Amino acid sequence: MKKKGFTLIELLTVIIIIAIVALITIPVVSHLIDDSKKNTFSNSVTGMIKSIEMYSTKVAGTSVILDLSPTGGDIERLDFNGKDPELGTAYISEDGKISIFMCNDEFCGYKRRTDKEVIIVDRDSSTSEDFLGKDNTEKIIFLES
Repeated sequence: MKKKGFTLIELLTVIIIIAIVALITIPVVSHLIDDSKKNTFSNSVTGMIKSIEMYSTKVAGTSVILDLSPTGGDIERLDFNGKDPELGTAYISEDGKISIFMCNDEFCGYKRRTDKEVIIVDRDSSTSEDFLGKDNTEKIIFLES
């Protein structure tokens, strides 16, 4: 009487194939999640810019610096429905052009008034250190170029 079952080699082969598939898919899925978080933050920065553009009509002809941190108080003036940034500053120039820099826990985003698109960088990158010191506090008030 023969017992039917899998041999040790067959089981090891299946385990090795599953491990190879996992090694391929885990980094891909991780990268997709990171890209999704980055795009979400980019949309938040863009939403903040739109809120600031609406606010700029109230202060037309004057230059204004807005503190976008939750404790700064200026964010309450804006009609912004997204998640509040951890820190940030916006500058509205006299001609109505907007510069912005803001960060959450993972990313920093900025747009100078001459830039066409929002630029998103990792919070711990050397680019964000141009705007933040090593202690992660903002050191530039507004972005002029």
